[in-house]
Amino acid sequence: MVPTFRAAARKYSIEPATRAMKKLLDWLKGNTPHDAVAEWERRGRPVPPPHVVKQRVLRTYAERFQLQIFVETGTYRGDMVEAMKPLFHKIYSIELSDALLRKPGVASSRTLTSN
Repeated sequence: MVPTFRAAARKYSIEPATRAMKKLLDWLKGNTPHDAVAEWERRGRPVPPPHVVKQRVLRTYAERFQLQIFVETGTYRGDMVEAMKPLFHKIYSIELSDALLRKPGVASSRTLTSN
């Protein structure tokens, strides 16, 4: 039996490739994380802050307190999990939304171990 495109797309998510392509395009256009922070500060630091600001806060705490384990709830697309992989030995990602769990490429409740 030959799998349909839809079944293959569910099994083999292209979400990581899509994110990588977006990062490449941002880099080619000259958009950097620094630009996002500068724009956020120019607008008076509205809530919520850009993703890069949240990453910096977590990185600071991880280094200051020598943290080994990261637990995230409300994972959404898994961007923070991807960003934190180099910093933590174990990452627990918890997504309670059934709708998000069914989306291809979304991290579900599983343990990710970095080398």
